[in-house]
Amino acid sequence: MNTTTQKNRLKIIFYISTGAKDVYYTLNKVVQEGAIVVSHHYVQNLSMEENEAIEKAEAFSKRLSDAGLDCVFDGTVDGETYGKLGSNLKVEDHFKMKKIQEGIMPFGKHKDKALKELPQDYMLWAISKFQSSTNPVENSLAFATLSTAIDLGYLQNGDDILNCLTDFNRQNSKSEYIGEKGQRLTVECLIVNASGYYDDLYRQEVHNILLKQGDNMISYTGTKDLGHKGDTIKIKATIKNTYESKGVKYTQITRPTIQT
Repeated sequence: MNTTTQKNRLKIIFYISTGAKDVYYTLNKVVQEGAIVVSHHYVQNLSMEENEAIEKAEAFSKRLSDAGLDCVFDGTVDGETYGKLGSNLKVEDHFKMKKIQEGIMPFGKHKDKALKELPQDYMLWAISKFQSSTNPVENSLAFATLSTAIDLGYLQNGDDILNCLTDFNRQNSKSEYIGEKGQRLTVECLIVNASGYYDDLYRQEVHNILLKQGDNMISYTGTKDLGHKGDTIKIKATIKNTYESKGVKYTQITRPTIQT
């Protein structure tokens, strides 16, 4: 995305409406060129409480603004300024939008999977792929996924957000596989993303780590805490597998140990 061009031409306006059956306050997005509405999309559910919804909407808008996007938050709730959201959608797109509002992936190889359960690299790809799409379903998916990625800690600051919006895959398209399956090797690499969750079944923390050795992308999922985003570490690990996702090659590792 050319942010300089977009900042000169387009403005993003976030506003709040009440969703289906007036149960949830939802965040919507309008893109304007001058006084003309270019696109109008759902972003995310916020809260059942108005004040909490406003706080969340303001925080989300500010994070994108701090990342360099030309966006503002319109504090009016249920204003009629921007017209009815989704009034010109095709029937099949209405069903897809409903899934997005429920936090569900509406199409593709991860169809019907919860957005919060999507693989991290796929989430970042979807954001960068669809954030400038004129298709209302794709655009809404991009910003709903962006919100989810922020909540999960995949995107922690303005630079993270801007880098993601400027195409994660293009930045890492030079990646090549390293080593061979089963090989034990030592590498020095940079942690480019670190997140995790608590596994209630096994009662343990699980870490999702993306690392970069030069141009090469390395992924790790497991119980070993390798450090924080931005750390440069030296590890010894076993090559578990290799895979390609959206033009980016990843080497998956297991049994990592920190080397000093």
